[in-house]
Amino acid sequence: MTPGRPLVSVVTPVYNAERHLAEALESVLSQTLTDFELVVLDDGSTDGSPDVIRRFARRDRRIVARFGARRGVAAARNECVEVARAELLAVMDADDVAEPNRLEVQLAYLESHPGCVALGGQMLYVDEAGDPLWPSQLPLDHDTIDARLIAGHGGALANPTAMLRRAAVLNVGGYRRDFQFGAEDFDLLLRLAEVGQLANVSDRLVRYRLHPESLSARCAAGQFEEMVDAIRSASVRRGVAYRGPAVSRPLARRQVDDLVHRAMKAREHGYTRTARKYATRALVRFPVESTSWRTAAVVFLGSRLRAMRSRRNAARQQ
Repeated sequence: MTPGRPLVSVVTPVYNAERHLAEALESVLSQTLTDFELVVLDDGSTDGSPDVIRRFARRDRRIVARFGARRGVAAARNECVEVARAELLAVMDADDVAEPNRLEVQLAYLESHPGCVALGGQMLYVDEAGDPLWPSQLPLDHDTIDARLIAGHGGALANPTAMLRRAAVLNVGGYRRDFQFGAEDFDLLLRLAEVGQLANVSDRLVRYRLHPESLSARCAAGQFEEMVDAIRSASVRRGVAYRGPAVSRPLARRQVDDLVHRAMKAREHGYTRTARKYATRALVRFPVESTSWRTAAVVFLGSRLRAMRSRRNAARQQ
């Protein structure tokens, strides 16, 4: 560490994130590691985000607040990198929640793995209200992460959990400013994988919020096109044949299917209250859909149905 500089710079670009911003900032200020700065850059928000940032900046001197006109997510991230004083950059999105030991866990790993240029970790997917949906199961080693990235699995190292070496980010040219739909981080990771190691820790670092206002939800089609461009560029740099993404172009999921998906995933991972919430929503909003009734039966009567099947099977065997 350079004397007088923080151990970590947390970098948070903000655009119209008023609803969840205070919780995100609070989770950073509550970290077990206290030697950090929090660079918060408002990218021309039209809601109350600037007021939230100013309020937190008055409260804590570790916050570096910046405000500007709307330029897009890639330009905002690059400015955060330029402003940051630490050698390590912790990416923090404005609608997520960092676990209290996130910075401490990642700093310890990177200090003992000097060849690692980008480190992520596990997430708990939550809904708009913060209710748990399902946990991530991301690979830990460089080869698996890189192979999944080049195949188009952008979440192999989740950007909201990433801690990056600033020197490596600058060395590869930072975020490509022509990426405006949310794949700028995916493209950067592919380039970082060519100069160092990528890794994930097994610890859960972030609660990742799924909501319809997020960039990924609003710009899924454009994000996919940018991902294709990033893979094509990486193939050229690496001198390998371009195979295209192994994943399909995202299709708009019907609302009932999204509710059912959330209910079943939450049930699978033991989040019973969340599962019942989404099963109920599916049934109330889409009562004529057979999937709504099947989901409700599994979520609310699953244990009874299993018991009935067991008794029926036992009777047949007698």
